[in-house]
Amino acid sequence: MPFNFTEGMRRLGIVVGTLGAVAGAIGGFWLAMDAYTSSVKRLLGEPVWVDYTVAALLPVVGFTVPWGAIRLLVWIWAGFSEQPTARGQSRAAGQ
Repeated sequence: MPFNFTEGMRRLGIVVGTLGAVAGAIGGFWLAMDAYTSSVKRLLGEPVWVDYTVAALLPVVGFTVPWGAIRLLVWIWAGFSEQPTARGQSRAAGQ
């Protein structure tokens, strides 16, 4: 099975996205615990639900940002690659 750039970047996107989601989940956990501790001690100036919302979104952002960056690289690479597409092959065959 030949290994090409697009397949490699797809796999890299999955791995990096998963690691980003895990890192976001850990960061979200610590943010939620900090918000809880600060609210118990009455040190928090903003509503606790704001911190909980941000903490809940961190895993999603941690997955989406690296995945989107890798998809952008694949899109740019596809523009510069010389691999013919199905449309290009049908034009070359005169169909």
